[in-house]
Amino acid sequence: PGSSRVEIEPSREVFLVASAEATPPGDGAAVLGELKHAADSLVAALPRGAPPWLRQLALASDQFLVKRAAAGEAGSSVIAGYPWFADWGRDTMISLPGLTSSLGRHAIAAEVFRTFARFIDRVLDQRPVDDR
Repeated sequence: PGSSRVEIEPSREVFLVASAEATPPGDGAAVLGELKHAADSLVAALPRGAPPWLRQLALASDQFLVKRAAAGEAGSSVIAGYPWFADWGRDTMISLPGLTSSLGRHAIAAEVFRTFARFIDRVLDQRPVDDR
């Protein structure tokens, strides 16, 4: 849809920010600051002394969490890989604890559950649960 040309020189920062959002994300330095803050939050959820490979896995977890409209409402889901895979309930539920709960992202986990709950088409047992 366009082109850009810039000369890269030592010690010169160059940012290219592209977005499909209705509101522009801001300049490159602001976007980089937001990304660093998000990364720091993810790593902070890990135990002290976590090995570097575990920190890298935590940072990579964002690549699989997506926004997904379902039944006309906003929601979240897990995608295994673009562009070949859609979200699959089984894969989502298997990976959800590692992508969300273990990193303190409980609100995202709850949103994924709400998204998938919209697709439940059969209830096996509708009797009320006895709390005794």
